[in-house]
Amino acid sequence: MEDRAKAYESIHNRIFLFEILLVLAFLVLFIVSGASWRLSAYIQSYCPNIGIKIYIYVVYFALIYLIITFPLSVYGGFIVERRFGLSTQTFFRWLWDHIKAFLLGLAISLAAVEAVYFFLRASPRYWWLWGAFFWIAGGVVLARVAPKLIIPIFFKLDPVEDEGLVERLRVLAGKAGAAVKNVYSFDLSSKSRKANAAVAGLGSSKRIILSDTLIGEYSPDEIEAVLAHELGHYAGGHLMKRMIVSSVLTVCAFYAAGKVMPFLAGAAGMDSIADIASLPIFALVLFVFGLLILPLENAYSRRLETAADAFSLEVAGRPEAFISAMEKLADQNLVRREPNKVIEFILHGHPSISNRIKMAKEYMKECSD
Repeated sequence: MEDRAKAYESIHNRIFLFEILLVLAFLVLFIVSGASWRLSAYIQSYCPNIGIKIYIYVVYFALIYLIITFPLSVYGGFIVERRFGLSTQTFFRWLWDHIKAFLLGLAISLAAVEAVYFFLRASPRYWWLWGAFFWIAGGVVLARVAPKLIIPIFFKLDPVEDEGLVERLRVLAGKAGAAVKNVYSFDLSSKSRKANAAVAGLGSSKRIILSDTLIGEYSPDEIEAVLAHELGHYAGGHLMKRMIVSSVLTVCAFYAAGKVMPFLAGAAGMDSIADIASLPIFALVLFVFGLLILPLENAYSRRLETAADAFSLEVAGRPEAFISAMEKLADQNLVRREPNKVIEFILHGHPSISNRIKMAKEYMKECSD
């Protein structure tokens, strides 16, 4: 199984690298070829209204991006998943999910880009700060509405019928200080053979969500150990910590955009970054910034994930179940137990399975001493 996991990871690492190169090439060529300026001028010729022009440009830009990246999406999101026996979807069901994700992303992008370019026109000096605040606020809103509005677009949510399991999970949530009333299952088996669990939402929208594959193939003790990890994020205030870190990085990214965009726009022959033609430059700056900080983000994420594992071991008090759950998840999700250290440092937001199991065994040893 480890060999299959290694092959699976290797393919996805190559896809990730190729996707980076493809996106960079697309954005750079769209800028230096003058295609962005010509597209903006073409839209301006029949739609002088600035707000509507931005909407039209974003739709064109998104559709071009979709066409260019679609073959890679099919290969990585459908063909590879089918080859390794992870996907349970037909191509057309996968395609429908891909279309829904595109339309959802487009709707969010339209609102975000419209706001950013409004601030560019209204406050040329501090647009990056106002734009960052809007971006951050939008992220908070999305986190709050995701369980009720976004997740149901892709998955069917049903209350978990096993009252004994529900009560165990509610008691566990109480130990973490999370007042969670609703425990739902989602039909992950309709798309994949993988398993997952989460505590999703903010405030009143907060709920426990378990995949049907987890409920059907894991013991109650193992489910409790997995969920205790997710609750560890809640108890440790990890969501708030992530939001603070993400907010700081967003401000930094927008500040970098504010400094770099005028130079790149001038080099590309654009008169003003307030014109929607500068959107590929804005996207390029944010994309490169994200790549540069990715190892740091993942290092911080691994630290929080380790703390959540420790919480699971201490509160659930079931190290044997934790270990067996990690073993099952590694096999079921094709996760390498011992990935390459460099790859882990750059790309992995979770500690390796071997380190997580080692931590659980050390906990068992300490308890027995």
